[in-house]
Amino acid sequence: EALEVDDDIKELIIKRASEVEIRKAALAKGMVPLKENAMAKVIRGITTLEELARVVGTV
Repeated sequence: EALEVDDDIKELIIKRASEVEIRKAALAKGMVPLKENAMAKVIRGITTLEELARVVGTV
């Protein structure tokens, strides 16, 4: 996952918001979780379930 730190996310970090709060804000701004993105690639045939498990752990 790559988190784009915009002004809103930066403000949450400065305020020492929890990981959950920052993640929620990032998801609301369109961040796609790594597992979700990888699963979409498995479904499209770009990668395998085995590769997904190797990279992100338990599926």
